[in-house]
Amino acid sequence: SESTDQPDANFLEIYSWASAGAHNYLDQKWSTVFEGISRANNTIRLLEQVEAATPEEVTDANAAGIRGEALFLRAHFHFEGWRMWGNIPYYTEEDDDFRKANTGVDPIPLILADLDEAISLLPVASRNGHVGRANQWTAKAYKGRVQVSSGDYAAGLVTLRDVVNSNVYALEDNFHHVWSGFTEFANGR
Repeated sequence: SESTDQPDANFLEIYSWASAGAHNYLDQKWSTVFEGISRANNTIRLLEQVEAATPEEVTDANAAGIRGEALFLRAHFHFEGWRMWGNIPYYTEEDDDFRKANTGVDPIPLILADLDEAISLLPVASRNGHVGRANQWTAKAYKGRVQVSSGDYAAGLVTLRDVVNSNVYALEDNFHHVWSGFTEFANGR
């Protein structure tokens, strides 16, 4: 990186809050976080509408996978917000008045609850064999990250050891494989 790659962030790093553009970085992050939350909640709402209107349209397995993926993403975006600001509102698919969302409530238990539900709904392997979709192990690994980041090291260690011992994921033998353009190294361990 270099000093000119994110000029708005530079103002934040030197605590120059009054500089033009200092707020742009935070505004964009806030918008990105809550747009992701909104999209996850809209996915859950739409799934519920489709299931109510045409119950045979989506199989139970796909419905569980879609809901699990949306919950995973909602947890991710709330976690990103918590990491930046700490005290954030927690929005679910049931919120229709954003002034009355879960404000002033510690979001970590809500994030963990979403991840636990996602773990219970997601398949062991990514849905439809699509690389990059969340699965049970992705959600468990993320849950461990949230636990450790929130200071619950004992629980995080148990969760992360479960992920490591599953042998679903592993570290690459060579760091350069991660950044390689060769197809044999794509979507590595």
